[in-house]
Amino acid sequence: MVLAALVLAASAAPVHAQYFGGNKVQYKEFDFEVLKTEHFDIYFYAEEKDAIATAALMAERWYARLSRLFNHELSGRQPLIMYASHTDFRQTNAIGGEIGEGTGGVTEGFKRRIVLPFAGSLADTDHVIGHELVHAFQYDLTGNTVRETGGQGPTVLRLPLWFVEGMAEYFSIGPVDPHTAMWLRDAAALEKLPDIDDLNKRQYFPYRWGHAFWAYIGGRWGDDAVARILKAAADPRLNLDAIEVETGLSFEDLSRAWQESILTTYADELQRTQTAEAQARLVVGKATGSGDLNIAPRLSPDGRRIAFWSEKDLFSIELFLADTSNGRVIRKLLKTASDPHFDSLQFLNAAGAWSADGQRFVLASVQKGKAVLSFLDAIEGGATREVEVAGVGEIFSITWAPDGQTLVFSGQQGGVTDLYRFAIASGALTRMTNDAFADLEPAFSPDGRRLIFTTERFSSTIAGAVVGDFRLAMLDMMDAAGGEPREVPAFPRGKHISPQWAPDSETVYFIADPDGISNVYRLRVGGGRPEQMTNLRTGAVGITSASPALSVASSSGTLAFSVYEDGNYSIYTTSAGGQAITPPDFQTAAVLPPRTRAEGAVATALADATLGIPAETGFPVEAYEPKLGVDFIGQPTVGVGVDQFGGFVGGGISVLFSDMLGDRTLGASVQANGGLKDIGAQVVFLNRKHRWNWGVAVEQSPYRIGRFAAGVIDTPQGQAYVEEQLIERQIVTGVSGLVAYPFSRASRFEVQGGARRITFSSEVTTRVFDPFTGQLISDDTEALDDPSALNLGDISAALVYDTSVFGVTGPVLGQRYRFEVGQTAGSLQFTTLLADYRKYVMPLRPFTLAVRGMHYGRFGGDSESPLMQPLFIGYPQYIRGYDVGSFEAGECEPGPAGDCDAFDRLIGSRLLVGNVELRAPLWGLFGGDNLYGPLPVEVAAFFDYGVAWDGDSKPEIFGGARGAARSYGAAIRANLFGYAIVEVDYVRPLDRPRKGWFWTFALRPGF
Repeated sequence: MVLAALVLAASAAPVHAQYFGGNKVQYKEFDFEVLKTEHFDIYFYAEEKDAIATAALMAERWYARLSRLFNHELSGRQPLIMYASHTDFRQTNAIGGEIGEGTGGVTEGFKRRIVLPFAGSLADTDHVIGHELVHAFQYDLTGNTVRETGGQGPTVLRLPLWFVEGMAEYFSIGPVDPHTAMWLRDAAALEKLPDIDDLNKRQYFPYRWGHAFWAYIGGRWGDDAVARILKAAADPRLNLDAIEVETGLSFEDLSRAWQESILTTYADELQRTQTAEAQARLVVGKATGSGDLNIAPRLSPDGRRIAFWSEKDLFSIELFLADTSNGRVIRKLLKTASDPHFDSLQFLNAAGAWSADGQRFVLASVQKGKAVLSFLDAIEGGATREVEVAGVGEIFSITWAPDGQTLVFSGQQGGVTDLYRFAIASGALTRMTNDAFADLEPAFSPDGRRLIFTTERFSSTIAGAVVGDFRLAMLDMMDAAGGEPREVPAFPRGKHISPQWAPDSETVYFIADPDGISNVYRLRVGGGRPEQMTNLRTGAVGITSASPALSVASSSGTLAFSVYEDGNYSIYTTSAGGQAITPPDFQTAAVLPPRTRAEGAVATALADATLGIPAETGFPVEAYEPKLGVDFIGQPTVGVGVDQFGGFVGGGISVLFSDMLGDRTLGASVQANGGLKDIGAQVVFLNRKHRWNWGVAVEQSPYRIGRFAAGVIDTPQGQAYVEEQLIERQIVTGVSGLVAYPFSRASRFEVQGGARRITFSSEVTTRVFDPFTGQLISDDTEALDDPSALNLGDISAALVYDTSVFGVTGPVLGQRYRFEVGQTAGSLQFTTLLADYRKYVMPLRPFTLAVRGMHYGRFGGDSESPLMQPLFIGYPQYIRGYDVGSFEAGECEPGPAGDCDAFDRLIGSRLLVGNVELRAPLWGLFGGDNLYGPLPVEVAAFFDYGVAWDGDSKPEIFGGARGAARSYGAAIRANLFGYAIVEVDYVRPLDRPRKGWFWTFALRPGF
């Protein structure tokens, strides 16, 4: 039995493909070069060559700022890997796993690589470089080398997100930020200010609240205190206690002082401003059943309908259409939760556009690595046409010309964002602006003669990489030559975003924050002063401070804007003809507490745009050489001991190497569990540079089993005490390989195979002792006759598809399947077939109906060989209520399948499994706003079915005699803080007459 089990284990290739799971697809092949500055190695490719020098200046300026603030120079050169767009960035191998739409950059802790795309604007790119470089300093200060950490990563990784990300936000934004201040005012107005201990809770976004916390520390104790706390917290014995040591206050007293400072700082703003409800009418929000996130409003021309992005269906951001008179959702314009066809919907920085007749809606997306325009039927929903737009990497906000023939959109290409004109009929694309400055959110005037947009061009300069605020600009669409953008002056400071025309084609509405609060303003483009139209307590914003947040109906003039309030994003409407509000003088509503602060080191460093800018900018460029370097060293283990089998040494170590871009990875491990004969090793190489991913592995795996017996025996010389030790070894030596081709992020084709040689050896050691004195009389070791070596070769091919959407303990939407065929040849010859299909639907929120059907079998030649471990359907992942440990001797009766028919009928060379489960989050059943509540627990009712058979039998459902195993019951699953998923079942096996209801326990997610 042991031999059979080990042969089966050895027959699986060590280079394993994922059974299920999505794919990171390399749609493009990037030919990287390395630009070298004083402190950075900047990895880029040809498409970015015109923009990379600006990024290099930004990086050196940030290095000068942060080395001064941290009083520290980074060890070694700093890698910075840049991508031309977020679409390209999502294909990187330098960062493992899928990269979400909201991820603007990543700094990983082993090679200290900073990896990021050029953002839609210079300002965002500059900020993300600074933010991520703070993480590089954090890693370096808390242990970044293998020598310092034993390969286990910097100690800062053990600190909470608000500590780490908040510090990065403070050092890269500073003590003045309208967006973070808005979050503080909202919590202050609602009396929901957190204690420091509360910052770990989900409702307190770590970036904003961490930013506010460090701004308070820096403002009261000086910015150098922030760096000192980080350095002290690197000591795991101190950790967060470093804050109390530095400030001299307990967390309780510090929390109280911070909260009082917030209330004092914003007392005037809370007094003079109003809630959104007091100034406009709620159309879409949590109170209307539309969830927590409702953004990017787009009114139909008549103002009767509104398109918006929302997570009201919980598991993805989707595009909805609602009636503005009552907020009722009419339909989804686009279903995306389990649609593999969309890589990205651009909801953070983009909004769609209506046709002038209100019949169609267009939005931007990314599909299979390409920018796509999706034309939707606004009446029936769904896409009527999709056009791949060559020549741009991403498309942001769109405007539709009144004549219906033309679109204008912001498009990113080569790391810069410009305006493009798209002819709908022909697909012709014309670049309208062409420079390094971002041009965003274009809007046609209702008469089609002018185009308003927001731009960096009037406040920024490329020389020295000086970045300013967004300003309003206009283009004359009647000028055949295009003309030059001209500024539409409004305020001397602050952002100017989301411009929208009034029906008269002379007045523009936009969002600005001259006093530190984002409000709606209007302005006659021919001249005059801006007029404030709202006086919001929080602000008219989207997810980011520059996200589209305002819409004006081109015919009716109705306004719609999104507002952050009570921790949620809601959409309000109001009349465009409302009374203007007298704007206040420039105030400091954007200053983070404490309001009264000396000019600190952070503010001083951020204000100096020339700091660190090199005089010479002709940086050298070298070819990229993919050299492997150490990423990670597993914690070495060593153990020495003595047992009845004698002395032994055990231990192991593993190491992971990769090149800087992560395209090539080499892993090696060594494990010892006995003597020299019991040392195992494995080396695995993966190459993911191309769309065809491949890997190879070489291994030697020893399996050692011992038996021991002892006793007194009679010999011709008298009694003797005898010890007999049997050692059996199997050594698996082999090579294997894997090739995978992803068709999309949901589907892929895999081929894997290998060749293995399994050798056997056994020896028996007999020791004879005098039973009275304990003297060793003899000690003999004899090699036994062993089976012949097995030579096995196998190859398999699989088609895998996965669009499942996970809750906290298992899938809740979508489908997944794996169809696989394999062939084993050599000493054993057989064919394997696998078909595993699973479907997840939500018939009624929050319930998920999960269904699985699976067949696995061995066929032909040696499929019934006694050397093969038989298949068993009683494992809990197949059928609950039939696990090996649950059977008792009283259940066994001889039958046609063997000596214990109740158990033996669960064994065969082929199996068929079916499962149905109705699952729901426990908290959601009681109407909680957050479906999973404080503890992510799921409950379920289930029915399981399975049957196993072999070449000599047939299941009852196919006309044979082999009976099925069935069970039903209830399950509860809990996610233990991401470390494990625990399942407890109360199950009734229907085909075990002597077994009633009983409890089972397993560590596994739902199927």
